[in-house]
Amino acid sequence: MTDFFRNIIILLAVSAVLFSCSKAFTAMDASDSKGGRIIITGTVSELESAQPLKDMKIVFKAYTTDNAIPVPVYSDEVYSGNDGVYAIEAAAEGGKLRCVITASDMSGGHSSQTHEIMVTWSGPSYDKHSNSFIVNDCNFQLPKVRTQAE
Repeated sequence: MTDFFRNIIILLAVSAVLFSCSKAFTAMDASDSKGGRIIITGTVSELESAQPLKDMKIVFKAYTTDNAIPVPVYSDEVYSGNDGVYAIEAAAEGGKLRCVITASDMSGGHSSQTHEIMVTWSGPSYDKHSNSFIVNDCNFQLPKVRTQAE
């Protein structure tokens, strides 16, 4: 009878250890992955007149900061609307990212411009509740391309 109670106590102790470890691993995996979203919005306008520019190509590329080879882990391409507004939404697996956003005029009437954003998953741009890094003012002011006749 004592062997029976001893085996039950050992089984309960081993079960408690296994369940507590698996719960710790689950919590650790969730905090490490940080699968979240990057949301970047802004406007594209002409530098001289401040008029919105439509159909400007916006190229987004995200790079890990610990990667020696500059290969983007995520890339996307959008175009500005009639009001010059654009929006990019990207899924991210966590970790610090260097995001490069370039606005360019495919017709060649305006020069291109590039902005760089560091995603750190902290600070005023990070919304912990939605696990989103949000940048609302990534605006571009593109100068007209000057011709020789000007």
